[in-house]
Parts: sequence; C-alpha cells; structure tokens
Amino acid sequence: MINILYLHGSADQYGADVVLYELLKGLNKNIFKPYVILPINGPLVGKIEELGISVEINPYPVARRQYFTLLGIISYFTKYYFATKHLRNFCIDKDIRIIHSNTIAVLEGFRLSKKLGLVHVWHIHEMLDRPKIIYNLFSYFITKLGGNIVFVSNSVKEHWLKQKKLKSCQSKVIYNGIDQIRFNPNNETDYLKKELGIKKNDIIVGMIGRVNAIKGQEVFIRAMEIVIEKNPNIKAALIGGVFKGQEWRFERLERKIHESKYAKNFILENFRIDIQNIHCLFNLLVFPSIQNDSFSTVILEAMASGKAVISFKNGGVVEMIEEGINGLYAEFGDPISLAEKIIFLIENKPIRDIMEKNNIRKQITYFSSKSFCGNFNEFYLNLVKE
Repeated sequence: MINILYLHGSADQYGADVVLYELLKGLNKNIFKPYVILPINGPLVGKIEELGISVEINPYPVARRQYFTLLGIISYFTKYYFATKHLRNFCIDKDIRIIHSNTIAVLEGFRLSKKLGLVHVWHIHEMLDRPKIIYNLFSYFITKLGGNIVFVSNSVKEHWLKQKKLKSCQSKVIYNGIDQIRFNPNNETDYLKKELGIKKNDIIVGMIGRVNAIKGQEVFIRAMEIVIEKNPNIKAALIGGVFKGQEWRFERLERKIHESKYAKNFILENFRIDIQNIHCLFNLLVFPSIQNDSFSTVILEAMASGKAVISFKNGGVVEMIEEGINGLYAEFGDPISLAEKIIFLIENKPIRDIMEKNNIRKQITYFSSKSFCGNFNEFYLNLVKE
C-alpha cells in the first residue's frame, strides 16, 4: 500500500476543492491509502469523510495576500515552523510515500518531501500575473523545489513555462474531471424555482464563483442590466461566497444590486451545497472572469449539465470552449459585448440546443472524472517506480 498525504489551502467546495474531492473519490484504494490534512474546517471536510477518509485539521499557513506585509511574513513563518514540525511527525508515523500539494499556495509539502526523502507532487491550478515579485517568487519555488508538477491545463503550463528554469522540471498536464452522475441535465429544480420565486416563463442567466476581484461579478451585473432592459422576463443569478475576512465584498455586491433599477430581476446567493441543481436551473452559464483563469471547474459542471457557456477568452477556457460549437466568447472585459452574446443565445434557442448537446458529449469524452482519476493513478504509480 502506498500512503499519500494531501495538503490543500481551504475547506470549501469551489474549484480546487472539488478537484481534490473528485481525485480522492476516484483514487485506487487497492493501491493507495490517502490521508488529508487541511488548514481549516469547512464543508469539504464532511464530504471527504463521507468517502471513509479521515481528515485532520492543522492550521498551517496558506500563502495569500494577508501575509504580504512585514508583520504578515513574520506571522507566516512562525505558523509555518510549528505546522511543519507536526506534519513531519505525521509523515513519519503514517509512513507517507507521496505528498500531494493541491495548490501553489501550500508551501509546506515541498520542504517536507526534501527533508524526508519523499516524492512530492505539486498540483498547479493557479495563474498569477501580478504582482510580478510574487510571480517570480512562486516560479522559484516551483522550479527549484517543486519536484513533480501537474498542471491543470496547457494554458497554466505555458504561463509558468515563461520562466526558462521550469523547462528542465518534470511536468505533466492532467485535465480536471467532473462526475457526470452528479452533474447531469436532469437534476431537480422545482424546489429552487419555488424558493427563489422563479416564474414559468422566466429565463435564468447565471454565474457561479467566489466573490473576489477577478471573477467579474460587477461586469456580469452591468451586462445583465443591458439584457434585462431588452427582456424583463430574464433573471440574473449570482451564486458564490467569499473567503473569511472578505465579507465586505459580498456586502458591496448586495448594495450594487440593490441600487440597480432592475434589482428585482437579480438573485444573489451565498455558497450553496446544491450546485448541481443550480446548474440545471440556469438556461445559460456566463463565466465573466476578468483575469486569466486556469481551468474552470464551473464550466466543466455546466458542460456536464448540458448548458451553453459564454465567457471571455482567457486561460484554460480556450481548451474547453470552442467558439460557436459549445459556447461563445465576448470581447474581454466588455459588458456590452457580453450582453450582446447573451441576448443572441437567448433569442436563438436552436443554436443553444446544439451547443448544449455538444457540451455533454465533450465533457464525457475529455473531462470525465474517470479519465481524470485514471491519469492520476497511473501518474502516482510511475513516480513510485522511478
């Protein structure tokens, strides 16, 4: 039995959280025994425990902006020292062979693997453009200390390959996968329509994502005001919560919607556990991220749910959405262009229907949970053999 320790940066149920859960669910338990340590408690803990996998909480620091000050750096390394001491003992006690760091922001794994002579896998989900000093710092960590690198898309790999030093590192692209049993076009929505006050003839255009500076919620609101002005039967749904300590972002979004003259057409919901049903409630998914996005799990979920997607062209999105085949692209960051694309697909249901069927086929063919987990099982085995 090969014991693997998984380290991750949060305990929510967003993109990288979902990816970790799918990997643990599809891991070959006849060969691998997974252990999970998370820095905080949250919904992900219960989901993993339902798989029969125990989860330990160890408040190791995660490299986020809150630490990018002098006091923050001191706080980070103090927490880092005590956390890695405990993690080291855990690895020895459980005879860990592989450490899988499921985000670039968890830096404890590579140091432990070097000290204990373990295999380290760094699963890179992120694309960091700025600040430049942070990009260069993480590039150094990856190239000098990362070990075996798995990128979630070719776009992410190319992003980090701009650093020439990375070209000599062992790396592989493994696309994320979604469980098409959970995410399918036939999930229950009647209770959602009743709960959210949706009428029979309403058309729901939605976006799902953590509320932050890059996901584009405000661009989505501006675009939907244009769309709703043309068709008052359209409702705009925004689903997603915030990181702890950033509740002000959600409150600001509430105020912006409240101040809109179309406020009654907007639905704003915090994080929900029934996201598979939310996708089926939507007639159309919009992905308005205003910075490069590595490989959106939300888009994969929409594909499996049989929904057409409208997005800005950036990052790993281009590896999922083919223009005119299973979605459309708007001009980057432009709410007017975004509104035009939304209106086009709303008014052309036959085209939307074709895109929906194409999305289901493409998700099953290229982005299934089975292929994702199979690729990782093989990857782990090859690492151990080497």
